Amino acid sequence: MIEEQYLLSKGMQSPYSSWNTESKLHSFGYNVSQATGLSREQRETLLKILVDYKIMTRQEILEHLSWLISQKQGQKRMEIACRKWQEDYDFVSDLKYVNHQVDVKRIYHKHYKRQ
Repeated sequence: MIEEQYLLSKGMQSPYSSWNTESKLHSFGYNVSQATGLSREQRETLLKILVDYKIMTRQEILEHLSWLISQKQGQKRMEIACRKWQEDYDFVSDLKYVNHQVDVKRIYHKHYKRQ
């Protein structure tokens, strides 16, 4: 196997250099680690913000959580993480788009001019 250092020493680019080392979800602070992870409430708040502000789509989040679960299910040491991912998957699945309408009767515009 050709190592990255060898390729770089020959002035070549590693084929892995464009791969993400961190998921988009994790880069925004999402974490289920028992030692340093977020509480369920914190995770739900973060996930809702990501969807509400269109930082990530529901589908992107659901696909990533589904992938995490499929990769780690059946591993004894990952049981708790898989359970948390499933809880978050269910939470995001249940998020519904709500259209808020505001009736505006008047709009006042103030501007300043030079004297």
